[in-house]
Amino acid sequence: MKKSIIFLIVLFVLGGLYSTQNSSIQYVGELPKGIDVNSYEVLGGFYTKDKNAIYFRGEKFSEIDRESFELINDFYAKDKSSVYCTSSFDLISLRSVDPQSFEILEFDYSKDSSHIYYRSRLLESPDLDTFTIINNLYVKDKNYIYYKGEMLKNNKGEILKSMDSSSFELIGNTYAKDKNNIYIEGRNLTDLRGDSVILGGVFIQAKDVVYVDGKISKDLDSGSFQYLGDNYIKDRNGIYAYSESLPVLIDIYSVDADTFNVLSGGYTQDKNSIYYLQNSLSGIDMETFQVLADGYARDKNQAFKESLGMSADEWKDLTSQFPEFLMPLPPLSYAKSLKREAL
Repeated sequence: MKKSIIFLIVLFVLGGLYSTQNSSIQYVGELPKGIDVNSYEVLGGFYTKDKNAIYFRGEKFSEIDRESFELINDFYAKDKSSVYCTSSFDLISLRSVDPQSFEILEFDYSKDSSHIYYRSRLLESPDLDTFTIINNLYVKDKNYIYYKGEMLKNNKGEILKSMDSSSFELIGNTYAKDKNNIYIEGRNLTDLRGDSVILGGVFIQAKDVVYVDGKISKDLDSGSFQYLGDNYIKDRNGIYAYSESLPVLIDIYSVDADTFNVLSGGYTQDKNSIYYLQNSLSGIDMETFQVLADGYARDKNQAFKESLGMSADEWKDLTSQFPEFLMPLPPLSYAKSLKREAL
């Protein structure tokens, strides 16, 4: 009994979802038909074999050549005739693939001597000599741009003739653009919404809506929308800060909108105070306030980490690591002009 339990554990670790009971081999939820127990072997990646065939998730695949079968990684395998890709619970043979020249590229891309693949999808008409992987979603060649292996299309499902591969670039983590278009998740926003502009890598202002991190905002008014810098925005209803870590829009309801100004590092000011997000800094000297690096700031009397004041010991420890923080402070107006030039 103890030996059987140990063997079961080993099979589970090696094969993922295979076990043995009463001298038979079982795939959880489904019993492989006709499997030879004595020659059974776990290969990994949901593959097993016996002396007769290759099995994937308990199903026999007679079309796979057992003798030349080779597991490439957890997602790809090949034999002398084809390359196989796992897709959800399915096993897909790649179209027109040459297994001898097949190789894995970055992310979910692969290729052979004549073709490019995204997972199991064959890319349409790629130029292999100029093919470039941009990130895990976008690739391009000298002629076309692709998203998840599919050539960019217009809203009618036709090839987007206005795409320009040479000027294509990513903007922030969500958007991309070329000289003619703005893209969200492979969709041409210019085609959908008309003239649009990317602001700060997070916002897109279109003629009728505002996108925040790729999604249409129900709270912002496009007609009065303004990007203030450093992920602060305003419209006719108020001033907001966008927190990428949450991610949410924070209503900065306590400031004076007419004199509100963005500094840097999350800090802002109006005629009354200095703020970090929606929190007013306590006891601040506005004339000597300056933003430092990594969320730190100080005036002539005290130091802050974001909206919290720092103790003397904390400040001493910080400046021992970063002595440049002890340099004399310029007036706030000078700090503001530096920030505006940087933008």
